[in-house]
Amino acid sequence: RKNSVSRGIDMSIKKNIKKIGVLVFVVSGIAFGVWQYNLRTNTAQIVSSKFDIRPVDLARDTEFIKQQNYDNWYLLHATPEYDLDFMLEKNSPYPWDTQTYGKLTTVVIFDNNEPAGFINYYMRGLHEGTVLLLNVDKNHRGKGLGEALFGYAIEALKKQGAKYIKVSVREENEPAQRLYKKFGFKNEASDHGFYFYRLDF
Repeated sequence: RKNSVSRGIDMSIKKNIKKIGVLVFVVSGIAFGVWQYNLRTNTAQIVSSKFDIRPVDLARDTEFIKQQNYDNWYLLHATPEYDLDFMLEKNSPYPWDTQTYGKLTTVVIFDNNEPAGFINYYMRGLHEGTVLLLNVDKNHRGKGLGEALFGYAIEALKKQGAKYIKVSVREENEPAQRLYKKFGFKNEASDHGFYFYRLDF
């Protein structure tokens, strides 16, 4: 009887082991399938956005930059009188700011060889860097292009000797503020509907 009981227990254990083996195989197959799906999805996302950052070419980029400003004027500018032609032709943020004449750098980011956004920045004095305008076309957002542009500007200003960088933003422009905070910028002041952020090195 003991032998019968033992054989019965052994058979039960073997059946359970088989069930567990089948379950592990199924779960492993599902996990592998999910991994393969995620791999294909992530690869597709990477391949779908091939971008590069280029120095501004006025013949090529003026129309694009102006249209981006017109489409997003309220978020980019404090007043309706900003002179885009002066900015682009003189490489300077403001006609009255003579110490920055010729110091403004503008670059354009291309997504699959199509203009997708721009940023410009300059040095004020020996140690203060400033990001003037940053915008990504609405059809190219959500791909990390704004982050790429902002990071590019920060590194360029550091190479020019910046010890700190300033940037201003509309109070309601929360996506831009999240980007600045991601890079370590701190909100140091507010005035007339704008926040003023700063990053010290």
